[in-house]
Amino acid sequence: MLNLYKKIENLQKQGIDFALCTIVSTKGSVPLGTGSKMIVCEDSSIYGTVGGGYVEKQAIDNAINQLKKNSTKLLKIILDKKSGTCCGGKVEIFIEPMLKPKKLFIFGGGHVCKALLNYLPNLHFDTEVIDDREDIFDDQIFTNINTTVSDFDTYLNKMDFSDDIFVIIITYSHSADYQILSYGLQNKWQYMGMMGSMNKVKKMTKRLLNEGISKETIERVDMPIGKDIKAQTANEIAISIIAELIEKRAELNNK
Repeated sequence: MLNLYKKIENLQKQGIDFALCTIVSTKGSVPLGTGSKMIVCEDSSIYGTVGGGYVEKQAIDNAINQLKKNSTKLLKIILDKKSGTCCGGKVEIFIEPMLKPKKLFIFGGGHVCKALLNYLPNLHFDTEVIDDREDIFDDQIFTNINTTVSDFDTYLNKMDFSDDIFVIIITYSHSADYQILSYGLQNKWQYMGMMGSMNKVKKMTKRLLNEGISKETIERVDMPIGKDIKAQTANEIAISIIAELIEKRAELNNK
């Protein structure tokens, strides 16, 4: 069992999605007892066992399906003639997807960012904060968060854009926000949101359109970011953004 937990740790370090299958209930004659575990990776490879044969085949097929949906399931299996077995027992297997955390880039380490960091460590995001002010990260709240001090242009030019990253733009400057937004729109990402007033959004949208960015591309960005909960304070704005992130991640995972 210790080796299985070590395998889980290694898979998480490698950023590999997998599901953990655990026998939680048995009745009658079954191959293995309660507590038996098996890891099922997204490529159908396995580690450990829940009994082999029909039980294992059902567990693997269901685990792959639950990984795609990113949802748990209690799988109930009856070992009878219909299943091609004759044990006569019953087994229940809890399937729990273990997805790699979403990579989240936050541009701007000010008050709203600090408020966000009260919640993000518990929400399965791999967060990096980027700011061009060296002293901004002196706050204790950044201790366990990846931080980078860099001018935004330099960082953007070396940033690894991909179609599964999340980007939040909440800098102290409208010009910096626009710089990051316009650069991001020319690259890959899964979700992008920018903080600001409706007036700011309208002005930036007009400028982007004048620079040849399509309306459809611009509309992919959440501007202004956050659920409409009439937020006023930094903490309230952070809560509205967190709600948006959770909702968007669930929507995108289920596509």
